[in-house]
Amino acid sequence: MFYDITTEQIDEIRDFVESGGALPAKDTVTRFNALHAALNKKMYEELAKSRSKATRLEKRVQSLKAREEDRAAAGMFTETVPGLDSLEVAKALAWCLRQKQAYSLNNNKIVAILYEMYSSWLESKHERLFAHHPQATSYGPQFWRVWKKLNVNAVVYGDFSTLAEKNAGIAAFCRNAAEKYYDWKLSDLVEPSKKSAPYRNALPEHNDGKWNAEISDADIYEWRIRNVK
Repeated sequence: MFYDITTEQIDEIRDFVESGGALPAKDTVTRFNALHAALNKKMYEELAKSRSKATRLEKRVQSLKAREEDRAAAGMFTETVPGLDSLEVAKALAWCLRQKQAYSLNNNKIVAILYEMYSSWLESKHERLFAHHPQATSYGPQFWRVWKKLNVNAVVYGDFSTLAEKNAGIAAFCRNAAEKYYDWKLSDLVEPSKKSAPYRNALPEHNDGKWNAEISDADIYEWRIRNVK
């Protein structure tokens, strides 16, 4: 069967076409036209169903995307791995950078790259990379836990593999970040972030004269989607 048309009926249509346009008996012409109409109707119905399914799917995707955009704009970001420690990600990143023999590797550079990673992940995934928020300091965006506790010379492969077991995607993200930023100067990482709206909005003049205010995830997201190409 083909669209509910039997092989005999298909043969009948073929015979009419192959006749070279010779006019068959009236009842055969009527039969052919009826079969042709039935075939066209079936094909149209299938096409309409297919388009309807595609339209519904497209609308569903658009709806989910709009919902994610609304959540992001409102600052309602979930964590990629709930409770993941920023220090864990920093250690994995530091190990990757050491494999690249990174230029002037120290805690300041790790923090600066980590902020780029945090911002990028927030934009692309609509999720926070880890539990801790960046804070605004006079030196730029800061993750104090990382800056105070990380020893870049003591990281080992186990620091990377432990993260990879929790989330292979974040581990791969660390590798990619190391590949991208290993030879960047610290100033080339920090200065652009200090000029950005998320950082400026967290400065003391907007926070009762105090440093170390959390940099808003919503501000980071909004700035990234509008300004970073």
